[in-house]
Amino acid sequence: MFNNYPISYSKPFFNFGAAVTEHTVAKIKDVINQSAKNLRVRNMAANIVVGCPDKDYFCEADAIYDWIKANTRYLRDIHGTELLFSPLVALDLIESGQPFQGDCDDLTILTLSLLKSIGFPVAVRIAAYNGSQVYQHIYGLINIKGNWVRIEPIKKEASLDWEAPNATKIKDYLII
Repeated sequence: MFNNYPISYSKPFFNFGAAVTEHTVAKIKDVINQSAKNLRVRNMAANIVVGCPDKDYFCEADAIYDWIKANTRYLRDIHGTELLFSPLVALDLIESGQPFQGDCDDLTILTLSLLKSIGFPVAVRIAAYNGSQVYQHIYGLINIKGNWVRIEPIKKEASLDWEAPNATKIKDYLII
């Protein structure tokens, strides 16, 4: 269970090997699963989608995506340290009138926690780019009526289902 400490997980790292990546993805999945069960996260998601027609899941996903883009800012982690922030930290900042600032994993955690809390099946995708075999990025996938839709929270001008080009390899992790 998470508390209001600013960091859910912090780990110094000195390499980007497969074991480090798998460990980090496992932590991210845990944070999303626990956060999606938090009543505060669910209430925020419900408030965000209140203007959508009943069962208009694309509208709900789009409303949360737009809210994320309006209330967050991409900011890299401390050099040499992987930080994972609880969505409760993000909500504290946003509700106090400040944008939440985090890197791709933090924004993905917040986005997918909100969406999972209102019933969306979710997954995370890690990707390597431009010929690299080293995973460099993470973003979300959500299932809308049987179709997996990409949700990239760090690209402000992107719409749902946008994906950065030139992925060398990708790997998906369903969050159950």
